Amino acid sequence: MATLINAPTKWIAVPATQKQKNDSNIYNKLIVFADSQAKNMTSLFTTSLIAQCVLFLPLPALLMFYYHGAVIVLAIVITLFFANIIACIGSQGMRSIVSISALIIIDLIMLVIFLV
Repeated sequence: MATLINAPTKWIAVPATQKQKNDSNIYNKLIVFADSQAKNMTSLFTTSLIAQCVLFLPLPALLMFYYHGAVIVLAIVITLFFANIIACIGSQGMRSIVSISALIIIDLIMLVIFLV
């Protein structure tokens, strides 16, 4: 049994002279944000599931029946919905879950295109 008494500790000290590099790139900021949200994985999954079920799954019915949208609308919405479900249930990394959740923008763009 490895306890603190019989196992050597491995402490890593960061020198005080080492500076953090400036992450001004948008991609790097997104990666840092995704890594910081790892503790909120369950709430992110629940929120994205509720948002997609309530707001975006009825979107194909609205666009296809009232605005004569194409069938591709249904394919895009269902694909994004199941990609989110599979990524969250399959315990993908937090970076991929935040990226897939950010694809909700595609649903919003479709809505704007058909309503304008």
